[in-house]
Amino acid sequence: MQPRPLTDLVFKGTHNSYACIGQSLPLMGHPPSQQIDDFGVWSVELDFAVKTVDGELRAIVGHDDEDDSSCWGHFLRQYIEAIHATRSRPYRPILFVFDVKDWGETDRETAKAVGIADLATVFGPANVVVLNDEELNRHVPSVPELAGKAVLQASDRLPRGFEDECTSREAVNQAITSGTSLEGGCPGILGVRPAGCRFLGIDQYQADWTFEYGVPPNPIVVDATARPPWTVTDVVPLPPILQWRCDNGDSWSGQTVHEQGTWRFPYRTLGGAVTRAHGTTPNGVNDPLRSGLGWTVLLSPGRYREVLRPCRTITLWFTGVGRADRRQSYSSIPRGIRAGGSAPRPAPCQLP
Repeated sequence: MQPRPLTDLVFKGTHNSYACIGQSLPLMGHPPSQQIDDFGVWSVELDFAVKTVDGELRAIVGHDDEDDSSCWGHFLRQYIEAIHATRSRPYRPILFVFDVKDWGETDRETAKAVGIADLATVFGPANVVVLNDEELNRHVPSVPELAGKAVLQASDRLPRGFEDECTSREAVNQAITSGTSLEGGCPGILGVRPAGCRFLGIDQYQADWTFEYGVPPNPIVVDATARPPWTVTDVVPLPPILQWRCDNGDSWSGQTVHEQGTWRFPYRTLGGAVTRAHGTTPNGVNDPLRSGLGWTVLLSPGRYREVLRPCRTITLWFTGVGRADRRQSYSSIPRGIRAGGSAPRPAPCQLP
């Protein structure tokens, strides 16, 4: 079974990913880089305009003016550099949404070009992909094809829904199915695509359900020593009046998170990771739109006391075994397998 094209999957994303203050609630409690590595976010939205700084056109992040609501940097390039440094980037693309504002000195097309140039400066020109209609007409890539690249979403064929206030699992699922129920919906385009969102931008990203409406993180991290659940408290401090809580129980701080396969919230078993990669979420429903075929599993050092029979052969990479890494393929995973007992890093496992 081959990895599905980008347009046949659903991706978790945040709205105004840079804003921890100054916008309607909910607000971001972590910078975009941490949203990606810890919370499995695939798509980040950065608002900016361009002004002249020391004789050079520079992209500056902000909503209604430079630095407005921007919590983790002044220049767009600062955000991009932090995102480029994420541990997840070598395994997957980073999906960017650029919202060019009108408080700058240039027109929108010029500002967008400056933003793309910043992506190229940080990621390298060969690792920047602008997914517009022309590119998608040539080929719709899969996630493995885009690993390590900065991907700018620039086509209506990549339908994105967003919500600026509290929402719910039910509303997001409806947006995925019919394109409705969110502030920014995804109506169908006759002859191009049916209704339904495939890329989401919502302000809630910590709760378990936000990991489950789309594809799993990539890599999917497994650690036999993990001790779930975890409570999230390392958020940006807010005054009491801004300490938001949604009707469904999602909260600015104190959110409980179970096994989700990120660096921070890993699975304890390889079986759990493979099940999720095949598109089955904890409610037991299998949905190909939420699958991660072709993803990488990072197996941390430890003993995994389980028997696993994936529907296809699975290849495990073991690090720290003897003098070199070694690879072994299995049609079933034997009980008591030990993954790289002294490995200094997790061992990657490529899913079928």
